[in-house]
Amino acid sequence: MVASSLGPLPPYDRSQRIGRGGFASVYLDPSDAQRCIKVFKKPKQGRQADQVLRLTSVDQWARPSDREFLTTRFAWPLGWYTSGSGITGTSMRKAPESCYFEYRIATQNKHELMQMKFLTDAEWWQRRAVRSATKPDVTPAQRLELAIECVTAIETLHRYGLAFGDISSNNICASFGEAPSVFFLDADSIGLPLEIADANIESPGWEVPNDLDATRQDRQRMAILIWRLFTETPSSHPTSDGTSPLLHAPAFDSRVLFKVFQTGDSEALDEAAQMLRRLREPDVQHEALQRALASGFARPVYKETVGRTSAEALD
Repeated sequence: MVASSLGPLPPYDRSQRIGRGGFASVYLDPSDAQRCIKVFKKPKQGRQADQVLRLTSVDQWARPSDREFLTTRFAWPLGWYTSGSGITGTSMRKAPESCYFEYRIATQNKHELMQMKFLTDAEWWQRRAVRSATKPDVTPAQRLELAIECVTAIETLHRYGLAFGDISSNNICASFGEAPSVFFLDADSIGLPLEIADANIESPGWEVPNDLDATRQDRQRMAILIWRLFTETPSSHPTSDGTSPLLHAPAFDSRVLFKVFQTGDSEALDEAAQMLRRLREPDVQHEALQRALASGFARPVYKETVGRTSAEALD
C-alpha cells in the first residue's frame, strides 16, 4: 500500500503532548490510540519534504523483512499532513507500552520512555533528588540484546543508502517485552548521507573523530552507545585498551568497538555484532533463532546462524 497525504492536520488536544524538541512537538492521536501526530514548528518543503515522502513510501523500496523491522524499531512516518505551505506533520506509530517505565524523583511520580540515557549513566541514579527512584534492573544479558538490536537497526537503514545522523542515548529507547528490543525516536530526520551532512544535527557529547561521512558517523556513534551501555559512564568513549573489561560485558573484546569508533567501518561493526551474539547463553541463542525462524524471513535466520556450526544452530 502506497502512502498518501492525510490532508490537513486533524484537531488534536494540546494537553496530550508527549514529546517536544527543537523542531517539532508530538501529540497523542485522538482517533488512533496506537499512533501519534508529530507537528513541525516550520512546514517542511523542498529536500526536507522529499525526505518525509521517501520514508512514508517504505513499502516501495524496502524488502518485506526490512520494512517490518524499520516500522517496528523506529517511530517511522506512516503518512503526512499538508497545507499550502508544505508538510506540516506526520502520523507515526506510538512507542509500545513496553518502552515505558515508572520511577519517582523528588515528590513526583514519572511515567516515561526508557531512553538509553537511563541505562548509560549510573551516577544519575545517585543524585540527591533521584535517590528515591529505583534504578531499572537491566541485566547484562538484556544489555547484550539491546546492543545487538541497535546494530541491526542501523545496518538495516544503511542497506538502503540511508543514515540516521543524530544517534544519542536520548533518541533510542529500550523495550522489555517478550524479548529486549529498541525503538528509535525522530525517525523523520532519516535521510541520504548528504542530506544528513547538510542538516548537521549532533547531540552534545556525541562528537566523533576523523570527519567521516554520515553513514560512517552512524557506526562511530553506535560504538559510543554500546560502550556506554556496557560501562554506564555517559561521557566516556571506546579506547584501545583491551585489558580493561567492560562492566556489563567482561568477555567482549572492546578493541573492536575502538576500531569502529575510529573508522566507522561496516565490517568492524558487523564483527562486533557477531561477537555480541556469540556471548549469548545457549538458551538465549536458541530463543533468538526461533524468533528468526518464526519471522519467515531469510535474513534474520542468516544473522542468527552465521559463524555457528550446524550442530550449534540446531541446538
